[in-house]
Amino acid sequence: MPAVSSSTDRFARTAERVAARQDARAARLAEAVRDFVQPRGDERAIDVGTGAGALAFALAPLVREVVGLDPVPELLELARARARPNTEFAEGDGTALPFPDTSFDLAGCAGERRARAEELAARDARVLVATAGWYLLLRS
Repeated sequence: MPAVSSSTDRFARTAERVAARQDARAARLAEAVRDFVQPRGDERAIDVGTGAGALAFALAPLVREVVGLDPVPELLELARARARPNTEFAEGDGTALPFPDTSFDLAGCAGERRARAEELAARDARVLVATAGWYLLLRS
């Protein structure tokens, strides 16, 4: 667990910069998500490693509900301050997702993660996604 802790600490110290970087690419991210996923509008989605909410906010106008999950309280505070009516942000570890299987129709990760964390989050997210759902992994 030391890697998660040091990563969490680093993102906590740089939360404002992380949010600014996410905001700078928000429009491009929203367009890419819309074009690639083509959601129906009734989906429930999760953004694993949401940070300040970039992917969650890109998904919000396209789906029924979005849950953003991140282990860094400082980033979640920034996300919650800008929350949309259909977004919710929860503190948690992307490698041990705290939701029942098939809770979501779409799971995504657009965060700045290490390869191993992405692999673990992807494995867990696939279990969460309902049959015929999407898992979207975006690398910056």
